[in-house]
Amino acid sequence: MRQHFKRGIALLFIASSISLNAQTMHKVRVINQDTGEPIIGAIIKGPKGVQAVTDEEGYFTVNNNDDQVLSISYVGFKPQNIKAQSLQNQSTISLIPGADLQEVLVTASISSARSQKALGSKVDHIDLSNLAKESHTNSLSDILDGKVGGVQMYQSNGKVGMPIRFNMRSGATMSMERDPIIYVDGAKFNNTHVSDINSSQDALSALNDLTIDDIASIDVIKGPSAAASYGAEAANGVIIITTKRGKTNNPENKKADILVKMTLGASTLARKYDQFVNNDALNNFFQTGWQKSLYTSVSKAFQGNQSLFFSYNLNDIAGIVPGNKDQRHSAKLAYDLRSNRFTLGATASYIHGNISLPQTAMGRYDAIWNIMINQTPWPYIEESAWRAQSWIYNNDRFIGNLRLSYILPGDVKLESLFGVDVNHTEGIYRLPYGYLLGNNSEGAKSISNRRNSNLNWDIKASRKFHLADKLDLTATLLSQIVQQKEDMNSIAASHFRSDVDNIAAATERTVTESTFEQRTWGLYGEAFLNYDNRLFINAGLRRDASNLIGSNVASI
Repeated sequence: MRQHFKRGIALLFIASSISLNAQTMHKVRVINQDTGEPIIGAIIKGPKGVQAVTDEEGYFTVNNNDDQVLSISYVGFKPQNIKAQSLQNQSTISLIPGADLQEVLVTASISSARSQKALGSKVDHIDLSNLAKESHTNSLSDILDGKVGGVQMYQSNGKVGMPIRFNMRSGATMSMERDPIIYVDGAKFNNTHVSDINSSQDALSALNDLTIDDIASIDVIKGPSAAASYGAEAANGVIIITTKRGKTNNPENKKADILVKMTLGASTLARKYDQFVNNDALNNFFQTGWQKSLYTSVSKAFQGNQSLFFSYNLNDIAGIVPGNKDQRHSAKLAYDLRSNRFTLGATASYIHGNISLPQTAMGRYDAIWNIMINQTPWPYIEESAWRAQSWIYNNDRFIGNLRLSYILPGDVKLESLFGVDVNHTEGIYRLPYGYLLGNNSEGAKSISNRRNSNLNWDIKASRKFHLADKLDLTATLLSQIVQQKEDMNSIAASHFRSDVDNIAAATERTVTESTFEQRTWGLYGEAFLNYDNRLFINAGLRRDASNLIGSNVASI
């Protein structure tokens, strides 16, 4: 009797366990939201990795007692995160069709981004999202040169910190100017080259202020399609730079992505000039250029579809030419907020740079030319006088943008973007008293201040119309206002009575001042017809007005 009682208790316990297990294990189905068809092979991941794969009917089983977040994903669909406790038996999860992993959206025009196959013109896209982890480079020219057809990038000379020059195959200007216009996160970037103080060589380029490891992607648009969308200023092409944002994965993870990278290196003269009989002055002139770089970034997702990204970068680079050094500090903060109808994105970057550029581009006063001209080095300027000179530039730059979008009733999407690029550059040239340069041994000093500002405000309205089965039309209207201002003043002084180089102590002084302002308003309309994601027709029209053009305004 006692044995029968024990067996009954054991069977009851097993039955209870089976019943309890049946209550916690639920079958859940994954379907295509657009068609309602089951998705076979969808991957369900938990904190410990892959937990299940949907069967031929789209089902998988889950224990809803687990306090964990599941990630459901499938190629060609947007992944979805959901709490296991919220799932019930026979629950349905709908995945929204999205861009395929191999289908990357690129900038098609000033008003839209589309997949490569939907473009009517050639747009080169370079993905740099993993550059900070995989390699190290200090120059944008190292990234683009050789990777984009019809585009050559190079520094104006071999010194560190020197401007980056472009040679665009689509260059359409009457002058030799081949530089394209540049946008960084939608803000028009001032890439004006600053001429050297007391010299004809280029000294600074705004592109050197960009933190390379912050760049997520670069799109290059060339030819008539660039001017048709971005205006006549884009006759030489457009470069659209997109920087990194905060991560958008599951905020329940509560972990931040942190990256710290430090690089040390050195550069030396590539080849000694041993073939010359008298070569000691040349070989001993160059130095070892030490390089230090520190980059760190933090990316975090928060509740309420919010994300934050912060980065800091330090570059300290010395060239092989004595006195050539470039040191820059930069910090960036980006914030994003997303909801069903409203999105907000804001970015702020600050850069402070200090660069020293010794003279190496003025004939008889050029150091290398003086060393190599004949067997007697420094025939036109004493080495001590060349080394005593200094060209120092201090640069402060702020780049920011604010992007807002809202879906109005009737599925009309309204977007507004405000971008700003402001920088101040101070240049100081010194020739100390007592060093002979030309016919002047009484010293010289020049100070210049240059202030540039670029402001752009874009307002865009767009709507997608479903005309027929598999036939869609997207209509867009965009207004763009751009203001560019530059104020520059400088004073050059020479012939001091002593080694006191205060400007007021000079016997000769020259003051110059200049100002420039350009205001442009552009109106752009675009219609994009899409049939079954196979046939695409795109048409755009732009009209520009500028204070430099006057009443003779053209449409493109």
